[in-house]
Amino acid sequence: RAFLKHSAELVYMMECKHVSVVLQEEEGRDLSCLAASLIQVMLDPYFRTIVGFQSLIQKEWVMAGYQFLDRCNHLKRSDKESPLFLMFLDCVWQLLEQYPAAFEFSEVYLTILYDSARISLFGTFLFNCPHQRVKESTEFAISKNIQLGDEKGLRFPCVWDWSLQFTSRDRLLFHNPLYIGKSTPSVHNGALRTFKRSKKNYSSTLRGVPPALKNGIIGEQEFLPRRNSLILKLKPDFFQAAEGQSHSMEQYFRDWFAKPVDLHGVILPHLSGTQIKLWKLCYFRWVPEAQINHGGSITAFHRVSLLADEVDMLNRSLRQYKGNSSLQGHCSELDQSRMYFRANGLNDTSGAPDFLSSSFPFSPVGNLCRRSILGTPLSKFLSGAKIWLSTETLANED
Repeated sequence: RAFLKHSAELVYMMECKHVSVVLQEEEGRDLSCLAASLIQVMLDPYFRTIVGFQSLIQKEWVMAGYQFLDRCNHLKRSDKESPLFLMFLDCVWQLLEQYPAAFEFSEVYLTILYDSARISLFGTFLFNCPHQRVKESTEFAISKNIQLGDEKGLRFPCVWDWSLQFTSRDRLLFHNPLYIGKSTPSVHNGALRTFKRSKKNYSSTLRGVPPALKNGIIGEQEFLPRRNSLILKLKPDFFQAAEGQSHSMEQYFRDWFAKPVDLHGVILPHLSGTQIKLWKLCYFRWVPEAQINHGGSITAFHRVSLLADEVDMLNRSLRQYKGNSSLQGHCSELDQSRMYFRANGLNDTSGAPDFLSSSFPFSPVGNLCRRSILGTPLSKFLSGAKIWLSTETLANED
């Protein structure tokens, strides 16, 4: 709640006051990654799509140098282990729970993303920074007399290549059936129309949160210049406007929540105790006592998926009825359903499958639980690799 509240206040500073925000931190690679990422998810609908969310993590966490090796403790010898990346995913899940139609990805996608960060096989989440990734792999290759050729280091699998872990059918679970996207082609009066997002250039250089930062304001009595600080002195009128700004911020939030939600604009979190929930699919999935057969949110997910697939079937039937070949050519992608649960026909009234439980698809019920690495496309990648630099190898190397 603290991070969501703080990020919402910074959204107010950028969106309403139109001012630049500089986040400070000792190293600028921990809390700053979380705050900057949440702000961009709230401001820009592009980062609420699957591709946009992956690019956000890549630039704000991976390339910015978040210390995944130490924070995930892949080597099992770090005293700096911290679940900060999980906290970020939990904050995004809270927004997804409150505004399900604004996100293209599902909570299954967020859960699998956290699992992948804990698996020490992907170079994306294995090292503390890109420089360390190249340095460690190059030194290891030189010590073992491995020819690298044109590559700067050994090849690691990328976590974003989901085909290494899942089949095409399994990856359908990443899509949120409730999502309403602007980029989805639609047929209107026999013409194909595509809504394009207007890109907003929010700074990707947001870094760090100073401990004295309260409601977006640094108190004068608490401000001390620090080494490597980007701000050495604040204007006096900045403090004089603090009281009026606090009132303006509260009015901004009241006005925003009083209006209908724009799914393709700014979204702000609800922060009351009843609206911040426990992410059960992530935290309770391995507890048999907490699993409910034919219960939980998966039953709603199942029905919504069938409904979304039925609507898609109606759209395809409408295009065929129009008989416009050019529309069919442009909409070929829509002809393949993106839903894991598909309707057998119009007005499908089939009941919930027997293997469904509140922990789907991670429940051990049936044969659809999450498989181990063995037998997945990732195992074929590993068996065909010439050499594999594992965390165990890293720990043994000087």
